Amino acid sequence: HYGPTYNAYLNNDDYNGFDHSLSATLGYRGPRLTATLGGNYGRSRGVNRYYGSSFVERQNFGGSLSAAYRISPKTSLDGSLTYSMSDSPSNSEGQSYGGYDSFTAGLSALWKATPLLTFGPGLRYTMQMGDTQNDRSTNGPTLRASYQVSRKVSLDATVGLDFVSYG
Repeated sequence: HYGPTYNAYLNNDDYNGFDHSLSATLGYRGPRLTATLGGNYGRSRGVNRYYGSSFVERQNFGGSLSAAYRISPKTSLDGSLTYSMSDSPSNSEGQSYGGYDSFTAGLSALWKATPLLTFGPGLRYTMQMGDTQNDRSTNGPTLRASYQVSRKVSLDATVGLDFVSYG
C-alpha cells in the first residue's frame, strides 16, 4: 500500500510538499501455523506542534511479525514482535530533535471457551530508547479475549498490568 499526501500552506509556500507512507504485508496460513510479516515506511514534513513552530522532516520505519500455532482444537499459542524507529530530524534553523527506537514482544496462550469466545493469559515486554529521553522497559502479564461477531468481524481486547523501569 502506498499513500501520498500533499500539504499546502497558505501563508508559506516554502513548506508545501508531499508526505509518503508505504506498507507491505506477507501472510502464511497452514494447517496449524498462521503467520504475518509486515513492514512500513513513512516520511512526513511540516510544522509540528511538538517541535515548536519550526518546520521539520521526519522518517519512520517499522516491522512486525506475528504467529499463531494451534496446539489442539481448543488451545493455541500466539506470539508477536514489533519494531519501530524514527530518525532524529532537524528543523529549518538546524536544531536537532531526538529520534527513538521501540521494540515489543508478546506471547499468549489462548483457550477457545465457546465457538465464539477465545481468551487466555499472556506476557508482554516493551523497550523504548530515545536520543533525548531515558531508556524505558515495560513488562507484565496480559489477558486477551476475542469474540467472533460474524464470519468476517471479531472484537479483540487486551488488558494488562505494566511494570516499568527507567534507565
